[in-house]
Amino acid sequence: MLTGNMIQELGDLEPLIPLKNLTNLCLLQNPVSAKPQYRQYIVYRFPQLRLLDFRKIKQAEREAATEYFRSKRGKEMAREIAKKVKAQTAGAAADKPLTTPEERNKIREAISNASSLEEVQRLSKLLQSGHIPGDERLQNGISFLYIAYIYIYIYIYIYIYIYIFIYIIHDLHAFMESS
Repeated sequence: MLTGNMIQELGDLEPLIPLKNLTNLCLLQNPVSAKPQYRQYIVYRFPQLRLLDFRKIKQAEREAATEYFRSKRGKEMAREIAKKVKAQTAGAAADKPLTTPEERNKIREAISNASSLEEVQRLSKLLQSGHIPGDERLQNGISFLYIAYIYIYIYIYIYIYIYIFIYIIHDLHAFMESS
């Protein structure tokens, strides 16, 4: 289930192709699902899939996808996607690391020191805008995967605060009833 992960391009799904046990895939609420021939491409590139976006892949659909990608237009589309994948791969190899260990420690420390839900939300906005807490310079090229990693930390802390709040309310309610 990759729903809502901001997957942009069909080529972004190439790393999943070797996963031979992948039989169900959901890409709803991703920009890629609005691409022309999206479903046909996925059906063609992932022959092991049985369900795509909670819809069964029928044999006729699979045959139509194969036929399309054997046509001139289909081959051209597949070449364009492959070019984008190669360009992304070449660009990623040349990029410097996204953050230094010092910057990652600053992020962890800021999250750990957050004392309120509002502060966690402020950190979330700061990180979304490409800033490192305690560092005023803009961080160019932060990848979606790295931001997702940061969000996991933030959401864990948000859930902890919510759990603590519910626990306190529950205890307060029990105390009030016993009085």
